[in-house]
Amino acid sequence: MRKSQADSAADNDAEAPVFYDMSSKDCKGDCEGVFAFAMPDERWHSHAKTLAHYAAHMAGALALPTCEISVLLGDDAALLALNQRYRGKAATTNVLAFATHDSAGDFALPRSPILPEPDMAQDAPPLLLGDIALSYERIAAEAQTSGRLFIHRAAHLLTHGVLHLLGHRHDDEAGAQIMEALEIKVLAGYGIANPYIESAPS
Repeated sequence: MRKSQADSAADNDAEAPVFYDMSSKDCKGDCEGVFAFAMPDERWHSHAKTLAHYAAHMAGALALPTCEISVLLGDDAALLALNQRYRGKAATTNVLAFATHDSAGDFALPRSPILPEPDMAQDAPPLLLGDIALSYERIAAEAQTSGRLFIHRAAHLLTHGVLHLLGHRHDDEAGAQIMEALEIKVLAGYGIANPYIESAPS
């Protein structure tokens, strides 16, 4: 497994980050996606297995090819550092995605306008899609405000990040609608409600 930008940030936050790998045997369907979760923040540990299982579902739902995605389950400080270093923004956020491919490149599949073409060669190395970083504090606050479960909000943002790695953008209305529709469909397949509909008051 390569050492990613997200993993490097994790090293600054803890001496020995915990890793939880999701390999191809955990995926349903024809996907062979591999997610590697780095968890320097122990608050994520109780959510890791569920999030990894969701990631396997998402890989199948999006028909990902043989690929590798590194995910930092971090905090506000980690995302602030990443945002400053790689995007020049002195602010934290809930999710960051760093793609290893140009989204204007050769990504195209039916059903989704920007997805990587599967490589059918059995000996082909994994496609390095990129890195995703999630902030525990931001997700917890947003889940509480919206009346949703923490893991549901985390799953939504993980999906959002993966779609960015695949080249999707929400810079305009058309792009935003495509991303939202894909997020809603993938989340629904795992039993998670539409995140764009306000949750009923408890």
